Amino acid sequence: MEIFETFFIVKLFALLGWSESGPGSCNWIFARSTTIGLRAGREVREKGKIISRITGLDPAGPFYDGTVSLRGLSASDASFVDVIHTNPGRMGIDESVGTVDFWSNCGSRVQPGCEATGIMGFSKRHSCSHDRCWKYFAAAIECPFAFKAILAKNCRARNAGAGNNQTIYMGDKINVKARGNFYLRTNSAPPYGLGKNDCTAYPTK
Repeated sequence: MEIFETFFIVKLFALLGWSESGPGSCNWIFARSTTIGLRAGREVREKGKIISRITGLDPAGPFYDGTVSLRGLSASDASFVDVIHTNPGRMGIDESVGTVDFWSNCGSRVQPGCEATGIMGFSKRHSCSHDRCWKYFAAAIECPFAFKAILAKNCRARNAGAGNNQTIYMGDKINVKARGNFYLRTNSAPPYGLGKNDCTAYPTK
């Protein structure tokens, strides 16, 4: 993992044209490993620069979830950090760690369509759910208004209609002024978004 992370950061700097003395800017990093965003953010800050946005795709939970000694991705690693949770408490972290945290299907550990069981602890249903993070995000990029999420204190409040009236869209059309935990539902198969999946329609309000 150390070798991969180091390569990732070095490659990132090379792609951006960064050097010890050269200029550069970084707009957006996608982090699947919980440590990549942390390490990238730290390396960037040490160079006197800042990452505009990090998107955490169900960042890794084992050894980081609830652990003080091993700090993972956090809202301080970039100007804006959005996190998509699809397998919290198993392969993904079960904590709000971003500027905005998206809890897919109310933070269910098993996403719709991933109900197949396995023998081991990290069964097929959990790996399937973990992989849904990038599938949802890819679909959100293609169809920017397909994944509408509502701000709420928790899932129960959201289901009871006690959520805040604030809604945002998951993906590159996200409102970067948003803060907090947002809940959304998905379909069990493509198209995963419950909103406008024609990829061309824009909301009227």
